[in-house]
Amino acid sequence: MNVRRIIIHELVKEAGSNQVSYNSSQELLLVNDGINKLIEQVHNAFDQSITKYSKFDLSKPTNSVYLNVDRYLREQDNDGQFFAFSTITLGDLAQLIEREPFATGGYYLYVDYEVNGYRYISIIIVRNKEAFNIQWRDGNFSIDETQNVNIDKLAMGFRLNCTLYLDGDNTRNYLGLLSHQGDNLSKYFLRWVNVGTFIDNKTNTRQFIDVLKDIGAPQDYPRPDDFERDIFEWISSYKKANKNVLNVDLLSDAFYGDKLYIRNYAQERFRLEIDPLFHLDGTELRRLITYKAKAKGISVTIDIERFISNDVVLRDGLLIIKDEKIYSTLTAQREEE
Repeated sequence: MNVRRIIIHELVKEAGSNQVSYNSSQELLLVNDGINKLIEQVHNAFDQSITKYSKFDLSKPTNSVYLNVDRYLREQDNDGQFFAFSTITLGDLAQLIEREPFATGGYYLYVDYEVNGYRYISIIIVRNKEAFNIQWRDGNFSIDETQNVNIDKLAMGFRLNCTLYLDGDNTRNYLGLLSHQGDNLSKYFLRWVNVGTFIDNKTNTRQFIDVLKDIGAPQDYPRPDDFERDIFEWISSYKKANKNVLNVDLLSDAFYGDKLYIRNYAQERFRLEIDPLFHLDGTELRRLITYKAKAKGISVTIDIERFISNDVVLRDGLLIIKDEKIYSTLTAQREEE
């Protein structure tokens, strides 16, 4: 972990009021080992609590967060521009929440850091001082870096994967968003950080199934042939109790012993982001279903998607398999006899 720059400001606003005031730090915090360790906790907590992935809405190039973070990254990577980025964007937010009667203020932690070969810029919003033991000293906010992060105190968060963003791969969702209200990310917050479209449920489900099929069963799984069926039954039970929503991290922990295993695998192997919470698409989910049959000297296992694509057909008492690879393999084996 290498924290490059960090600063904290405060917006003061009570619910039901349109009065907003500032307490702004006048300079960046001094980075030390304690700050590095604290931000590593924040980064890990963010990973485990991400609500949605997205990208910037490029149709709004004058948005304050987008414009200033882009300028900072591409043109003026220095303390002065980072300070300006934090104060200008906070002023823009103040104007937004003046018109939001139920919005409240809080502490806004801006941080630029590098970890695991990636560079990030995060804006973390906390509603009270206890999250980091925030203190006001000599015209600046400081934090007690010896205290552990209380993730439950993080109200909302924005995280830009600068490495992915600057790479220019438009297929990647380089923004991570956090809310402790589940899917209910505040609309004013989304406008403020210039979020574009979210990953739709069909795409999330399709990519999730693709990743699961690629990973396969854990090495010590007692019934590897039944793994996909077991996954399907686990999901079917879970979604009934959770309004058709899947928690990918819970499933990942249940089957692989690691909450982030599936999402990390998707990013590293497929270069894609899967939302940790999404509503399931029933058609895509059924791709986990396989059919098995045996007869004397014949055994077949067929994914339902092969029926959907008409690669496998049941017709007039016959099983018809249209697959050149299977045909070539069997032909070669027959010719070797």
